[in-house]
Amino acid sequence: MRNIFPLIRASVLSAILGLAGCTSLQRPTTPRATVLAYGIFLAQIIEREPAPTIFRDVDIIAPPTLITQGANVPCQIGTIFGVLFNVEGLTNEQIPYSLTIVWKFPTLRRPDGETSSETRRSWPYDGALSWGTKEISVGWKLEEPFELVSGTWKLEVFHAGHSILKQAFNVTCE
Repeated sequence: MRNIFPLIRASVLSAILGLAGCTSLQRPTTPRATVLAYGIFLAQIIEREPAPTIFRDVDIIAPPTLITQGANVPCQIGTIFGVLFNVEGLTNEQIPYSLTIVWKFPTLRRPDGETSSETRRSWPYDGALSWGTKEISVGWKLEEPFELVSGTWKLEVFHAGHSILKQAFNVTCE
């Protein structure tokens, strides 16, 4: 049997607030990500943006094409893996909006000895909306021999300090 009491209470409260001049109850929305695809992608680089917080520049790409859906990634130079998603629940006041992208991975050691096991980058995502789509792609391209490390690579996307997306990939080198 369905419990209708919360509905009755909500209706009574709405009526009381309506009489008091309040016509609606609005809660602030928490944006959420909806994964459209994840796995291995083919992507064309449009430009490169300097990224001093990570080992190399950030590539700005044209919309990617999914090659293989799934979390298993072969450990090969040139492989691009990641997530295509959209962000829902944004109000007009939240556009443009900023996302923080965090990658955690097995320790990578550059030839100069510097090591890292995490990258973190924030930037505004108004471009995705101005192109007429809410689709956003975040990925990693294995470009250097020191990046060929087996293990779990984790992607997490934050909006205003709240995690809205998590995806793990199993990178396997033979």
